[in-house]
Amino acid sequence: MSTIRASGRDRSGSPRQKTGNVVQNRVESPFVTTTDVMSEINRHLADLHKHKNSSDTEYTGDEDNNNLRSKKAPRFELQRKFGDGTTRRASPAEQAANDMNSKLQQVAVHVASLSTTREQYAWAEAQRSLGNEFYHQQEYEQAIDVYLTCLIAVQPQDESDCLVLVLFLKVMNNLALSALQLGWYKKTIDFCTLALDRVRKQQSLHSHQQHVQLQMTKIYYKRGKARRLRGEYKQSRADLRAAQSQISVGEYIIIDESQQQQSFQEAIDKEFQLLHQAEFQGRRNQEKQQRAMRQILLHSGEKQLALGTATDQAANECIALYAEKASKRTFSALRAPATSLVDDDSTFDIDEESMTPTLWQYYLTVIGRVAETLLFWIGDEEYVQSVSERKKAM
Repeated sequence: MSTIRASGRDRSGSPRQKTGNVVQNRVESPFVTTTDVMSEINRHLADLHKHKNSSDTEYTGDEDNNNLRSKKAPRFELQRKFGDGTTRRASPAEQAANDMNSKLQQVAVHVASLSTTREQYAWAEAQRSLGNEFYHQQEYEQAIDVYLTCLIAVQPQDESDCLVLVLFLKVMNNLALSALQLGWYKKTIDFCTLALDRVRKQQSLHSHQQHVQLQMTKIYYKRGKARRLRGEYKQSRADLRAAQSQISVGEYIIIDESQQQQSFQEAIDKEFQLLHQAEFQGRRNQEKQQRAMRQILLHSGEKQLALGTATDQAANECIALYAEKASKRTFSALRAPATSLVDDDSTFDIDEESMTPTLWQYYLTVIGRVAETLLFWIGDEEYVQSVSERKKAM
């Protein structure tokens, strides 16, 4: 079944050496996107500009004329237009979205031209094989684009169309695997969830139950792996157990060859081991963080106790806004004046800096109070109680 072919040149502008679906040991893109068209136009403009400059005379001494010749070749670019009429250069994400829209439009037109469901099924299977070639060449984004176009042709007409369902699950498996390779774990989970929802809606699976369970095993496995890599260990364990249950599901054996079934079991067991290691490492990291937090809060609590003692002592002293000279009584009202009077000019020097709490001490007080609150939140009530008792004792 024929597919949509791209132009005779690749995006770099060099002619393609076609050999079937392979271009110099690389898979040829089956689409013509907006980026491809603009690249081709810009390449021709650059060739014309270069040819024009080469045909001009040599340097004439006219500075303005030579500056005009040295200008860059004109180029086309994709721009985004807003509601107020202003435009700006399209971002790479916007260009990619526009290219994907072009691909989907081309596929929709091509699928609509196919007269029978069998032809659409054959075309989707051919496109999936092309996506597999992109995947083997580690062009995962290109593979995802091809797999997504397959979904247009794998929409079942009724619930009994199990062949299309199996092909749909294969495409979703390929999408999830490519997303895993790119580190798109959230998209991997979304692809797998969409596939599982489709299976739940379609009930008539008895004629192809074996193949459906094979794909569901892979889907559960990939979603469990993606969730483990995202730190969702509980959900990951549930998916791995679901994948394990699909291998031995009773009268329906997932695969006839025991070696293939054993390889799935080994892969799931290995993923379980990685999950155990991740959970263990996560608990260790959490304990380290709690110990570090305890050390920080303990140090802050001791500082707070020391500051509280200093503050209480300073509060017992009468410290005015402006320092006053303190003097002893020269005599008592009940006795005669002493023979040696104290000089009125004698003062007691007061070190205000040592008695008045500094901004740093107030800061430590606030930190200590926050530390007590955090310790209460994480459940260390014994420490909070011990700190309170020590403070009362002092």
